[in-house]
Amino acid sequence: MSQMPMLPDMMMDMDGQMMMDMASSIEQLQVAPEPFDQHFIDMMIGHHQMAIEAARLAQQQATRPEIRDTAQQIIEKQQAEIDQLKQWRQQWYGSAEPEPTPIP
Repeated sequence: MSQMPMLPDMMMDMDGQMMMDMASSIEQLQVAPEPFDQHFIDMMIGHHQMAIEAARLAQQQATRPEIRDTAQQIIEKQQAEIDQLKQWRQQWYGSAEPEPTPIP
């Protein structure tokens, strides 16, 4: 695990820090103020952006073509979902860009 290249925002230590960060995101969503939908959109945009970054790393570093192909599919699908979420956010809340996540 310590040899895996990780994204700066997804650093994982031996105690499973990344899983704790994901759990924390879910907990924040559980107590999100209204409008819930906006908070869900904001969280999912960030989540999908991280998946795209991970897939780009896979395209650069994977040795198997199946992994590179899957990474390309991930990028395309996740970007399509980001585009849809931003469209809804623009229509419903007046801005396509998520609000910055406060640092705890």
